[in-house]
Amino acid sequence: MSSSLFAIILYMGIHTNHNLRFQFVSSYGRKDGAGGKAPNDVRIIAKQLGFAEIQLPPRNAANLLSRSFALLHWFVKCALVCFKFPPQGEALVQYPSGFMAGHLGLWFLKVLKKARNARIITVIHDLDSVRSWAYDDNWKALPHDEFAELNSFSDVIISHNEFMSELLRAKGVSCGIIDLQVFDYLLDKPVDSRIESNPDYRSVVVAGGLGIQGREYLRKLANVPGVFWHLYGTNFDDAAICGPNIQFFGAHEADQLPSVLNGSWGLVWDGDSAETCSSWGGRYLKVNNPHKLSLYIASQLPVIVWDKSAEAGFVRQEGIGLLVSSLLDIPQTISGVNAEIYKEYLTNVRRLSQQVCSGFFMEKALTNAESLLLHLSA
Repeated sequence: MSSSLFAIILYMGIHTNHNLRFQFVSSYGRKDGAGGKAPNDVRIIAKQLGFAEIQLPPRNAANLLSRSFALLHWFVKCALVCFKFPPQGEALVQYPSGFMAGHLGLWFLKVLKKARNARIITVIHDLDSVRSWAYDDNWKALPHDEFAELNSFSDVIISHNEFMSELLRAKGVSCGIIDLQVFDYLLDKPVDSRIESNPDYRSVVVAGGLGIQGREYLRKLANVPGVFWHLYGTNFDDAAICGPNIQFFGAHEADQLPSVLNGSWGLVWDGDSAETCSSWGGRYLKVNNPHKLSLYIASQLPVIVWDKSAEAGFVRQEGIGLLVSSLLDIPQTISGVNAEIYKEYLTNVRRLSQQVCSGFFMEKALTNAESLLLHLSA
């Protein structure tokens, strides 16, 4: 079906729903990891703000016949959505999303904008072209395809932080941009206030994916003297990650993790080296808001982060932890922390935890995005 014929069909519809704010919802990740936690939290926060949910089917299936039916289902569903979508209505899109797999999702959003003059707010979860970039870390040679795609349908983008926003601008994104600062981590029941019983503060939590590929630094944790590592997550390999100072506590559902994490600090690190955040994972930390930072804040754990990461400034500004250039610096850095300093970190992270667990940051970003939409359309 050509886009012009599709647009004609759209214009034949008479909209009967007076709501002007919608969000497109697709299926999200597994329960024993954080893959689906962030988009589900955004969905809940947006719904609380009045964005009605529109379910769009993901475009993945196991075999050719199933894929054919899935594609037909997708076309019918998207046609009905556009058929009923109000002129100049707002649409919230989480990027990337299952319904946008391939080029058809992009085509759908472009048709929606053309046929209904929809105003689209895009929440970025990941920039895959940046995350997988394998060459240098100045991003100059990055292909523009993903950035051009975002720019083609977005009216306002909610970016992770100022560094990601600078990258978007440098790659030609011209729509409005709002900085999120940190992802929220919604919890039905707040975590009990953490009471530190370890007087030397040497236990450090590492939570998340524990697969070695792309995270060779995990092999080297045993070589960091005077630190006890508490690991939580999926794909743990006890043959590759082992040592007398390493203990594995299993994989837990994302909503349960904050209540089970046990340690003095939460580590945000990535890449193949203990001496710096290297390779694609480390470089990505220069623009990314890692969701495990939100997990640690929700868990009321002070954090240890790479001093060149995008979130280093946020951690310093909020007074919630330590900045290090190498994992090998952790023992000496921790040795300078006394009870009074640690208590201040705990006080600050408890305050921030209340905001993160209630959706404060995404609610603020969505509100600012809507204000920017009004300004841009004035």
